[in-house]
Amino acid sequence: TNWQQHIMPKLLIEPGQELAEILGESLPADAMPSNTYNGPLRIIVPTVRTCLINTEDLKFKVIILSNNHPEDAALYLRAMGNMGKGTYNRIPLKHIARGVYSVKIPANRIKNDLEYYIRVSSTNGRQVTFPASAPNINQTIIINNISLTN
Repeated sequence: TNWQQHIMPKLLIEPGQELAEILGESLPADAMPSNTYNGPLRIIVPTVRTCLINTEDLKFKVIILSNNHPEDAALYLRAMGNMGKGTYNRIPLKHIARGVYSVKIPANRIKNDLEYYIRVSSTNGRQVTFPASAPNINQTIIINNISLTN
């Protein structure tokens, strides 16, 4: 945040303003940093959970970088230990703001260790998963069955 608020404007914007003053005219729009994302479809999971306490809700914050809102974004999870077999439960990601999404699974719906992945589909048909190896190799979450009472 400090870089974004203090250092990046000095590195990106102020030199352009100085150059415009020297030239005596404004710089063209394509000389300024863009306000939109123009790269490939990407999924960012800032905190990758690997374990939960048995009374803890499973919450994910997911950042989706895309030129447009994705056509579909969902978490796929199933009980771990079925030797790669078993049906995934699909849980849609909830759009929060801009490219930020979230999903929450209440603790009372989680009975066993889990494996999961996230899949996002763009409007042009491109699909991206997190982890990139999914659904062949997924992320896992181990449930710690401990009691927090005395």
